[in-house]
Amino acid sequence: MPKNPQKSVDSISDMRFHVGMDAREMKKKILYFALSDLQTEAIGSEDGAFYQLATYILDKEVENVTNAEYRRFLNVLQEMVENAESKLK
Repeated sequence: MPKNPQKSVDSISDMRFHVGMDAREMKKKILYFALSDLQTEAIGSEDGAFYQLATYILDKEVENVTNAEYRRFLNVLQEMVENAESKLK
C-alpha cells in the first residue's frame, strides 16, 4: 500500500513546530555566527595572524597578496556578514 503523502507532510510540519527550528533556519544562524566570528577575529587581530588566514583563504603566498586584495577580502567578508544577518530577520 502506498504511503500517504499528506500524512508525511503533516509529520514533517509537526516536527518543525514541536521540535524546534528547522534545518534551513539553523543553517542561516550557523552561517551568520561563523562569518561574524571571522570578522571579529579580523578586527581584533594585531599580530598578522588574520592576514595569514586571509592569504590561506585566497590561496596565495603571503608575499603575493596586495593591500588592495586584502582590503577587498575584508569588504567581501563584511558584505557576507550583512547578507547573512539580513536573512535572520
